[in-house]
Amino acid sequence: MFVHATYGGVLLLAHAGRQPVGSLFSFPSLYRGEWVLWSHETAVLPEFLHQGIGYQLKLMQRQIAAEMGYQSIAWTFDPLVSRNAHFNMNKLGASIAEYKVNVYGTMENDLVEQGLPSDRWIAVWPVATVVSQGPTDLGMRALEQIPIVLNVDEAGEPRLNENSNRISDIDHIKKWDVLNLMMIEQPLASDDIVDHAHLQAAIRTPICLDESIRSAEDLRKAVRLGSCKVVNLKVGRVGGFGESLVIHKLCQEAGLDLWCGGMEETGIGRLHNIALTALPGFTLPGDTAPSTRYFEEDIIDPPVAFTKPGILKVEPLAGVASRVQADRLKKCVLDKLVIETKVGVVG
Repeated sequence: MFVHATYGGVLLLAHAGRQPVGSLFSFPSLYRGEWVLWSHETAVLPEFLHQGIGYQLKLMQRQIAAEMGYQSIAWTFDPLVSRNAHFNMNKLGASIAEYKVNVYGTMENDLVEQGLPSDRWIAVWPVATVVSQGPTDLGMRALEQIPIVLNVDEAGEPRLNENSNRISDIDHIKKWDVLNLMMIEQPLASDDIVDHAHLQAAIRTPICLDESIRSAEDLRKAVRLGSCKVVNLKVGRVGGFGESLVIHKLCQEAGLDLWCGGMEETGIGRLHNIALTALPGFTLPGDTAPSTRYFEEDIIDPPVAFTKPGILKVEPLAGVASRVQADRLKKCVLDKLVIETKVGVVG
């Protein structure tokens, strides 16, 4: 560290009185043909987190880097840690330059990855930008107001997925093309298919229709008008599996990207969502989390849970009824209807 700090690197310590409470270590590195200051680690003691210490260390790092003649600072961060993405991109204004697969190999004992490949984003932070005025690029100004989900396309390039719902200014939405978003989800009113067609014709970014698709007939009209390039299918909203399968077929025939939304959060609903998402026409990751995320006690046992971080097992739907815990279900029942048929009783 002494050699790096003396011959082109930056090593910083943050103190509270005489106690060191945070540190930053960075060194010169040749990245994509340019000498950059590579930021290897910024760390703060747990009891001093969320006090702006890491942010101040990064600002001082950039000031010194500018004085030393660097044009950029770069570093890696884990795509599974969303708070790092928020800090690096929204607060600092860094951008994603590259997605690298399994940079450090499989890390069995890591608390986050737990045996997953150590994939990393590479963030690049321009030194010349004035921090006090915030990011000046159009894309970074927009990101300050946009909740983001990071994703990766087949070529390994980063994509951003934006769910707006409240945006009604079409001229404003047109500016989002510079962000190279994976999609814009339902930017206009939920009952609007016509204006979405006008918007899709005016922008490169794919529009995803969500609330607008309440039936296969809605989708047929959207396809005819060119209202979207992506569909978010929610089984509960369209009326069940029969209609869902028709929509699935229409998306395949029209060449639309398709993903499955949530809504059914209990274990029974989750199993059905997982089964649907496993069909070949679903081209994007589903919005499907374990039922344990929502309930301390699910109505089925065992509950729907990750087999490993980010991985859900596709289980057969036959036999799901045997997993329902009658005592748990009884506690949730508000009303009950019994339908008698000639072949038996359906409860």
